[in-house]
Amino acid sequence: MDLKKPFGCRNNILGIGIDLKYVVVGDDDAEFLLTVLRYPANDSYMMERAPRHPKSGRNEAGDRPDRLYPSPQITKCHTGIRQLLSHEHYSMTPRALTPSPPRGHKSPSHPSSHTLSRPKKRTLLWDWTSVRDSIALPVIPSNSPICACHNWNTWAPPDLPAHVPFRPMFRTVEQLQFPEFDYALSQPYPIMHFLNEPERADLTPERACELWFEKIVPLRRERGTKIVGPAAANDHPGTAWLDAFMALVTARDPRERPNFLGLHYYGTIAAEAIGYLTERHRKYPDLPVNISEIASISRDGRQVEKFSREIAEWADRTDWVVEYGFFGMMQECADAFVSPQAQLMDKKGQLTGLGRWVVGI
Repeated sequence: MDLKKPFGCRNNILGIGIDLKYVVVGDDDAEFLLTVLRYPANDSYMMERAPRHPKSGRNEAGDRPDRLYPSPQITKCHTGIRQLLSHEHYSMTPRALTPSPPRGHKSPSHPSSHTLSRPKKRTLLWDWTSVRDSIALPVIPSNSPICACHNWNTWAPPDLPAHVPFRPMFRTVEQLQFPEFDYALSQPYPIMHFLNEPERADLTPERACELWFEKIVPLRRERGTKIVGPAAANDHPGTAWLDAFMALVTARDPRERPNFLGLHYYGTIAAEAIGYLTERHRKYPDLPVNISEIASISRDGRQVEKFSREIAEWADRTDWVVEYGFFGMMQECADAFVSPQAQLMDKKGQLTGLGRWVVGI
């Protein structure tokens, strides 16, 4: 297929859409949905293509493209006839920014047979490398404690099931720019996260406050989105950074503070974690807490499991904790700080025992 010229269709000639819109393209008599996404790292583009149902116009996979094609040569396709679709059947949601190969097979995991009621507060932290490496999301049963998913990005995992809400995250300043910022606006997401451990990215509280009022406050006013505030690390620099940011925002306009207090915690003793999180809530008692990352850093598997279960039991019964996410849903440890024993996924992309417990299967 020649990407340097428009494709032929049965009834019309269509070019390639360069502006994050779906277009219908033809390959002989077959029709497809095509999305072209800009990849700013090397100023190239990627496209994803999915079969289009001949009657309904919907993707056979339920509006979720089944293949991603890295296509640097699309940068040359700035001309051609384009037809942007506005029909209700066509999804306008941008997909993964990072080019990846075709997705793998569905997870062999199966829902648990029991249907005991339990709180739904856990978030699935699905790292972008799993999309890159074509690792399928685990089956998430309806009675799972999983209530949402985030991936430190503003684009949703392509195979995220409809019953699991996505939480876009403006992880760094870069996510507040085009096209990542626009991805977060592509759907009426009810909750978004603002900044992830900004003190480690050399972002000052003063600059973060400026960005808050420049980008986030208008977004919240216009769309009614609830925002999780910056989630700093639980060490002294992180705690001091968060307090400085909150003081700056409050001094400028106390009505514009975050909707949720974002927190992280890494340690080895659950009681100490609970103490830290409780102290943070006492400082900002009117803000519900979203613990977007938490994990044991112990190298003892039994201690990791004990920590995780105690945290889950406490968070599930604590009214002011709205969501919490255990870290480690990736094939490799993110760095030497996190514990290999706390990994929720093994090197083959399968859930570990701890991972199955987190998901509830």
